[in-house]
Amino acid sequence: QTCLRSAKSAVDLYHYVYKNNDKIKKIYHYGESPYENVGLELMFYRPKDIVLEKIEETVLVKSLFAQNKSFWFMSKKGGEIDSIVSLGCSIKKMTYPQWVLKFNFFNWVNRSRVWTLFYCEGK
Repeated sequence: QTCLRSAKSAVDLYHYVYKNNDKIKKIYHYGESPYENVGLELMFYRPKDIVLEKIEETVLVKSLFAQNKSFWFMSKKGGEIDSIVSLGCSIKKMTYPQWVLKFNFFNWVNRSRVWTLFYCEGK
C-alpha cells in the first residue's frame, strides 16, 4: 500500500480542500505554504479560487478567534495540534489517522510533520 501512495503526505488534505471548495475559500497558515514544496508552488488538487494567507504565529489564531470569526487553518507541526484544538478548533483532515497520535512514544509527534486542517468556528 505504501508504494501506491503519494510521496507528499499532504495530498489527502489537498483532495479534501478540493472536494469542499464550496465551503473552503480561504486557509490561514504559518511557515511554508501548504501548497508549496521545496520552494515550488503545487497546483495538484488546488482550487483556482482558494486564498492562502500566511500568518506569523499561532498566537494570531487566537486573535482571529477574538474577532468571532470562523476560519480554516492548516498547520504542519504535530506538536501544536492539542493547543489548536484547545482553542476550540476541530480537526477536519490530517496526514496521519488521529488514533496514531495517542502512541506518542519518545515525543515523535512534536518532531514530525503532521499536516492538519482545522476548522475554527467563531462564536
